[in-house]
Amino acid sequence: MANKYVIKKRHKDSKGNIIGYTADNISTGEKDIKFKAEFLELHANEVVNAHVVNNHGFVADKGSHIDTVVDYSDLGVHKVKPKLLSGNGSSTVIDYYGRDYTNICRKIRSAAISGRIKIDKNPHTSNGGNNLHLFKLIEACGISVDAFVISYLSVIQPYSLDKFLKAKQPDGQTWIADIGYNVKLVIKAQNLFGQAYEDVFLISFHESNIHGISQYKHGSLFNEKEYCAVLCDSIGDKECNKYPYKATVQRGFIRHQISGFADYVNKDVALVKYKDIKSKFSDSMEVILNRLNEMYYSNELKSSITYMDNLHRLSFLSFGYADINNVIFLIESFRITTNPSEKRVIAEVSKSLLEEISDSRRKEIVNGLKEKYNLSDKQTIADNPLLETLVDIT
Repeated sequence: MANKYVIKKRHKDSKGNIIGYTADNISTGEKDIKFKAEFLELHANEVVNAHVVNNHGFVADKGSHIDTVVDYSDLGVHKVKPKLLSGNGSSTVIDYYGRDYTNICRKIRSAAISGRIKIDKNPHTSNGGNNLHLFKLIEACGISVDAFVISYLSVIQPYSLDKFLKAKQPDGQTWIADIGYNVKLVIKAQNLFGQAYEDVFLISFHESNIHGISQYKHGSLFNEKEYCAVLCDSIGDKECNKYPYKATVQRGFIRHQISGFADYVNKDVALVKYKDIKSKFSDSMEVILNRLNEMYYSNELKSSITYMDNLHRLSFLSFGYADINNVIFLIESFRITTNPSEKRVIAEVSKSLLEEISDSRRKEIVNGLKEKYNLSDKQTIADNPLLETLVDIT
């Protein structure tokens, strides 16, 4: 008797590549079999609840669903061993993003790598406990809060940081914000500048919001032609008046290693043009949007959605490959898109994606989104009808 498989989960790596599937063999009764992606796709005729869409792997048939699980193991903490170099003599006169935050980044990275960071998971009275929604959504991506936050902090970069509170703070407190998102990511450190190596730093990690409603800002915070201070994984010896470098940058759940040749370096820092950093994430987000469009838009006449060029109009959770990341990305895309036909396509893609997710996973995702977007507030829903779809579909 020929094998007949029912796919239950698709497994992706942190770059969004499908690496395998979990399926049941309904012919033999065997449960939760792990398959490499290539093997099962070669036996697509034996799968009864899904079909292959071009190079995007299996998509669930109508009335069925496949959960997406992302393996973030390659986002592990790694120790940076910088090579100490002198600048080329001109770096001191160059203006660049992150000038005031390289030392803070070094301290946070060191604390994360050495295991001296504790995450504050208590509700904050200052924002009515709305700091907790980010933790729920991180867990909905299938990774623990501690593992993700510590991994994120281990590669934090100075170029997108700014002071969150301008006024002087109590001794031992440092408030900074990652401003590379539509809604600031707030990082509050307690005892960051303690003298003892064994001191534990208490870190708060949440999105800035007012009464649970994201405060959207428009326009990029960065000039693409300007330099950014980047803490490097390695800097090589001078070649033709430039220094080869490698560095790790992360936005949301997407991490990239960038490399190139820098004109200006000092110790473990290279000055890199912002456009070279942005292009990595622009490419990733465009791939995600095009893939979602191709997988879930049912109209035979495929719509070409104009990609939003300004990444700063997307929020933290938009950057990633899990179901929850894709849902938030579509919500954000819907909000900033003015073209009616594009809004229609995004709404259709969102509905199809949500219908494919299992009931238990959908409930987990929507519970986190209710807090993020304050779905009890009618005005918030009116501003983005996709949010009403979220409420209705559950």
